[in-house]
Amino acid sequence: MNTIAPNFEGLADNHSRNRPQYPQRMLGELQELLPGGPLAIADLASGTGISTRALAKVFRDRAHIVGVEPSEDMRRRAAEDTSSGDIEYRDGTAEALFFEDGALDLIFVGQALHWFDRPAFYAEAARCLKPGGVVAIARNTRNWRKSEFVSEYEAFHEKYLPGFSRNERELDAEAEFKRLDWVARTAVFEEEWIRPMKLATFLGMAQSSSKVTQALHAAGWDAGIAELTALAERHMDGDGFIVLPYLSVMVCAVKSPN
Repeated sequence: MNTIAPNFEGLADNHSRNRPQYPQRMLGELQELLPGGPLAIADLASGTGISTRALAKVFRDRAHIVGVEPSEDMRRRAAEDTSSGDIEYRDGTAEALFFEDGALDLIFVGQALHWFDRPAFYAEAARCLKPGGVVAIARNTRNWRKSEFVSEYEAFHEKYLPGFSRNERELDAEAEFKRLDWVARTAVFEEEWIRPMKLATFLGMAQSSSKVTQALHAAGWDAGIAELTALAERHMDGDGFIVLPYLSVMVCAVKSPN
């Protein structure tokens, strides 16, 4: 089990610039699970608003979206972008939501479920969702099975972070949903894609991760950056690009209408 505690303070600006986006086509599948008309949406652990703004692009003017994020630094950065839809950001956690019973059509979680006390979160989701409402768990996973570069990058994490496993984010959310008595059905959507990047973007992405910053401190910051730089340079193409293949997965649970 991963025993590393998350700490995202001080990472907000780098996080906003360098974290991967969620495929819009995959997020668009949510429209088939939700009713027409106005929607109330909560984006939990919303960070700098990457997923919140992506949801706003999908649902446009028919959704009011609340990004729920405990990090003041992350909320500050998210609130600086006022270009996308009806969005607000509030302090809060997944285990103690401030929404009223039956208030939400959609609860979205991007790249954060592994940090939650999941039984507490599932109980809160059941309380806050309307009948027929949806919980969607999305993750962008670096596809180390299809890339020697990504496999070596995962090995860097494992080398310096006791308890880290490249498989830790692959928890079976669908199986957990199916054990909940309030879930009527589940649906899973996947999309493979690639992200080419230059060295500076790769290093920025790496340093936007709380895990990598811990690994860099464990390695000695300068030595760790040198190790990541050498890793990237070994796998660059002739134009100086590194390619990261991703697998994006969205697991959805629909609350019983009764």
